Amino acid sequence: MRIEGDVVFSCLKGAEDGNGVILRCFNPGDTRTAVRIAGEFEVTAVRMDETATEDGTLDLEPGQIGTFRLTAGAAAA
Repeated sequence: MRIEGDVVFSCLKGAEDGNGVILRCFNPGDTRTAVRIAGEFEVTAVRMDETATEDGTLDLEPGQIGTFRLTAGAAAA
């Protein structure tokens, strides 16, 4: 797995429902930044409660925490 962007990794844990793993990172900067998570899995942006977000964005605002579900599947683009 590789995380790209001006973000800080903070957590990797099993998903509460057993479907994949949950990755959290945050943007410590003062500008919006794009996050790219690369590996042999699908990436879905989720809320802290692990439900899917409506916009599915991988961009983080300054100080924002990003929560992503990684599941078996095609490599992330």
